[in-house]
Amino acid sequence: MEPPSYPFALQQRYGTQNIKVRFLVDEKGDVLFPRVVSGGVPAVNQIVLDAVGRWKFQPATIKGEPIIAMTQIPIIMNKLDLSKVVFETDDLDKMPWPVKRVAPVYPEKLRKSGVRGRVTLIFVVDENGVVINPRVESSTDNAFDWPAVKALKKWRFTPGMKDGRTVKTRMRQPFSFSLR
Repeated sequence: MEPPSYPFALQQRYGTQNIKVRFLVDEKGDVLFPRVVSGGVPAVNQIVLDAVGRWKFQPATIKGEPIIAMTQIPIIMNKLDLSKVVFETDDLDKMPWPVKRVAPVYPEKLRKSGVRGRVTLIFVVDENGVVINPRVESSTDNAFDWPAVKALKKWRFTPGMKDGRTVKTRMRQPFSFSLR
C-alpha cells in the first residue's frame, strides 16, 4: 500500500489534514467505493481517494471463505516541517548566494613542494545562511581537506527560498589549491 502523496503546494495551503475514509474490501482484496466520511478539503480528499482505490487488502473471511467487508480508516496528511527539510537547489525558488567568502589556507608543506589540489565539499546552508555539516565529497590530497572545511565554515550565504520562506539547502563547493 503506497501512502497518498501530499503535494508541497497543497501542504502549504491547507496544512495537516485528518481524513476518514470508508470503503468495501471485496473477496479478492480490492477496494470498492472509497469515500471520505469526514475531514479534508476536496483537493486533498481526491488524492487520498485515488491512493486508497489502488490499495490491496487481505480479504475478511467467515469460516475460511473470503467475504466483502466494510472498513473505515483514518488518514493523516501531514504538512512538512520546513525547519527539518533539506532542499536540493533544483527545488528552490531562489538559491543561496555567498555574501562572505574566506579562502582556504594553503598547507605550507604542500605549497613548498608545489603540490596542487582540489577539494569538493558538500554541506547545508541553514535558514540563516550559516554553513552546517560540511563534509568532503572528493579530494586530490587529504592534506587539503581540513583547510577547505575550515574556510567554508566561515562563509555566509543569503539563505535559499521556497514558497517565500527561507529553507535549508544542500550545496556543493569546490576549492582549488594552486600556485600562481
